[in-house]
Amino acid sequence: MIRVRRPGKSAAVALVAVQAALVTLVVALGEAGRHVAPFSESSLPVDAFGAVTSMAFAVVGLVIVVRRPGTVIGWLFVLSNLGWDLSNAATAWVEFGLRVAPLPAVPIVAWFATWPGPLSLAVYVLLILLFPDGRAASARWGRLARIAIAWGVVHATLSAIASGPIEALQLEGLDVANPFALPNPAGAIAASLAYGLLELLSVGLITIAAFSLVVRLRRANGVEREQLKWLASAVAVTAVMNILNVPIMIAFTSLADAPPWARAANAILTSGGFLIPIAAAIAILRYRLYDIDRIISRTLTYGFVTALLAAAYLGAFLAIQTALAPLTERTGPLAVATSTLVVFALFAPLRSRMRAIVDRRFDRSRYDAEQTIEAFVARVRDEVDVERVSRELAGTLERTMHPVSAGVWLRETVRSA
Repeated sequence: MIRVRRPGKSAAVALVAVQAALVTLVVALGEAGRHVAPFSESSLPVDAFGAVTSMAFAVVGLVIVVRRPGTVIGWLFVLSNLGWDLSNAATAWVEFGLRVAPLPAVPIVAWFATWPGPLSLAVYVLLILLFPDGRAASARWGRLARIAIAWGVVHATLSAIASGPIEALQLEGLDVANPFALPNPAGAIAASLAYGLLELLSVGLITIAAFSLVVRLRRANGVEREQLKWLASAVAVTAVMNILNVPIMIAFTSLADAPPWARAANAILTSGGFLIPIAAAIAILRYRLYDIDRIISRTLTYGFVTALLAAAYLGAFLAIQTALAPLTERTGPLAVATSTLVVFALFAPLRSRMRAIVDRRFDRSRYDAEQTIEAFVARVRDEVDVERVSRELAGTLERTMHPVSAGVWLRETVRSA
């Protein structure tokens, strides 16, 4: 296990306070700029939620540092978004200073938008590789962790000295040159490496790190397996939400001009990152750890049921509207009412059927326990032998709940003469 020599809990508190100041600066400058001269596609809810998500990582890391002071995981959570927070604050400062009102040291601050991002990305790779105990799955994965650190340092260094416009500011429509770039051709070579080969390598590092999480999950047992399930589930949900957000980003190149439902959907689908620190905190602090299988099965159950009911509703609505169109001009209300009744009638049996399928596949232990209990009830329904019922009950408890010991106590009935 990787151990951290105590920099002190006060150091973690100071880092969290710095991040709080940075995200507050981003929100404040963004809101002030929108009031004076709207220049960004972002909005206060989006900026605020991004700040809350970033702080969730830092606060969870602080809690882990306090509760589990010997492991590196807490420090990785504290540091995970520090680079991006610094880059975002620098971007907001430069954007406000160039477009709204003069701010001091804009060229120097612009430099802080060049290099911190790769360091945060390297920390994220380390989090995946070393979760939950600060130890890599094997020596090979440990070497990958060292490669991630080296990649982050080299990428940040080359970005800090690369010549040309600053990429993070270009995304906001600002053409600002790096004030500390090396003169050409050295600066051009640094820019080419930073924005080309190393960017490609970052995709490979993230992919391999995610693969290591799958490998470790398959090999782990006991508490570690449950901890990895929490993190893997949060990462998977976040990935799915980001994929679902892609059509919205393609359909509406500017969210400022998008309809309210698209902005709301984008805000919800981009909020998945908030799940990762919460899942990690639950996993490491082991609060209600073993409910994860039930959470997964219920999420899948209601997700499938919702999709099937939506399809059934749409199909019934179109079928009824098509069938009644020749008979009446007002088919809308009747189609809506009938489709609603169809969905209502399908909900209970569809939920039960889907729940059985999902539990049989994803929550096998609970499914087997329910089947054992149902079989026990069927056997003893007409049984009159108390001793046999007691033995059956004790055996069922052992097979379903796996207690250290099990017994049945029967109260004696005292009959008066």
